[in-house]
Amino acid sequence: EGNEVLATVMLGAMLAESFSVMHRLTADETWMGGRLAADGVFALFGNTMTPGFTSERFEGGDRAELCNAWPDACAMITALTHDETVRIMPEGY
Repeated sequence: EGNEVLATVMLGAMLAESFSVMHRLTADETWMGGRLAADGVFALFGNTMTPGFTSERFEGGDRAELCNAWPDACAMITALTHDETVRIMPEGY
């Protein structure tokens, strides 16, 4: 069964409107995705994985598996994933 915690964090400079300039996630059992808000024009997005991250530890999500684990979040999962499944870190990373 999937984790029951699902959070939406809005990143941006509008701190007075409950936006954050960054958000920290733990490494274990955490999936993340990002996209522009509906009225968004552009974004600069970065992801830092440390300490001890190696490409061998990367596991890309599978849309069907994630929707099965979190059926109530399937619409969001679908919006944040690709049809094709890439489950390993691309060569050279």
